[in-house]
Amino acid sequence: MMTAVIPLPAAQTLPNKLNEIVPVDRECWKTDPDYSPEAVTAWRRMGLGMDVPRKPEDPKWDIWLEFNRQRFRDCVRNSVDRSHKERPGSPIAVQNLYTTLVPEKPELPVDVLLNESKNRVRLDSRYLAQTGKAWGFQVSNIQEASVVLAQGGIPIYPQALEVSRFCREPQSLCHKSQSLSEVAILFSRTSLYRKSNQLFGDWGKHVAPCTALLDALIQCHCSVDVMPDWVPLTWPVLVIPEWEEIGDALARDLAEQVRGGLKLFLTGAANARKFSSLLGRKLDSSPEAAVHEIGKGRVVLASGPSPALVKRCLEALGPAQISIKDSSTPLELVIRKQGQLTVLHFINRLNTLPSQQVRLKLPNSPKKIFWQPSGRSIKFDWLDDHANFVTPRIPTHAMAVID
Repeated sequence: MMTAVIPLPAAQTLPNKLNEIVPVDRECWKTDPDYSPEAVTAWRRMGLGMDVPRKPEDPKWDIWLEFNRQRFRDCVRNSVDRSHKERPGSPIAVQNLYTTLVPEKPELPVDVLLNESKNRVRLDSRYLAQTGKAWGFQVSNIQEASVVLAQGGIPIYPQALEVSRFCREPQSLCHKSQSLSEVAILFSRTSLYRKSNQLFGDWGKHVAPCTALLDALIQCHCSVDVMPDWVPLTWPVLVIPEWEEIGDALARDLAEQVRGGLKLFLTGAANARKFSSLLGRKLDSSPEAAVHEIGKGRVVLASGPSPALVKRCLEALGPAQISIKDSSTPLELVIRKQGQLTVLHFINRLNTLPSQQVRLKLPNSPKKIFWQPSGRSIKFDWLDDHANFVTPRIPTHAMAVID
């Protein structure tokens, strides 16, 4: 075990003592089943058999994996409890625990979630934002920091002065903000645990359909959250990637919610088969994004995650929450709530973009809209429950703040 204190830069010092995080390194992303004599003895004492499974084809393989996950959880709990005693008052984090590498409900007594995996900042930041815990994400550049800020997290940037300066100004409008997105994409722990034949980790090909579909949704200018499969569904539109097995219980619950008004966006043959059976109707995918009206809800099925097809499926489910006149603009859009303010984030994948014409659905007409980082006021029109306005030129990260 390796324990060290990582101080956050002064600009990121926060009132809840997250300026001194104690990370406990338990190698979440490299964990393999334990075949030591101690583990085998523990297995036998639980009455699970004299021989431990060695490969996925062996009996009780899934039980063996869960047995090892629980031993890992017990080990982490011991380390966290010891760190709390050694560092009273300091927030404790286990590196990469309760991220997409270990997509479980946070039940161990960690104080803050700390992601140090830089591979999927879009996916992981959205996932962490739904865990109910304070979280930080190690970033290496301004664009990664923008993604983390927009999701309400803490960018951690060891020895990166440029990133530190960039994060200082928007922090008050970003930290601990709440999502206003109407769309979520499902992240299935059930599928990963049942089909990957590993304890935790990068997941490789098993998570690729989710990542590809998320990227396509973002490319379509959809403000989208990532929903862990252990949280309640609160979004009116749920997108289900081509997971191998989301679980019968969740699928049945979603089918009932479709009849009650949920809009469901499916991809892949496995989802088509499962929900065709549950909904009592054959679901077809087509380039034209056929809509199936079921009860008060809707279902649309896509054959794959191409942005053009994803855009047609979104349009088939209803009017967009946010739209940009130039649909090809390389922008990532995120809508959040900070106190009484609505904050629309613009994350630019280029150095600077020209001004954009925006249409944004809101519950009430704004009193005013202003642009950050400049603070200048933005003129807008209010028509059919939408605010229409033109942004200034867009830097790497900017915000339209609606009061």
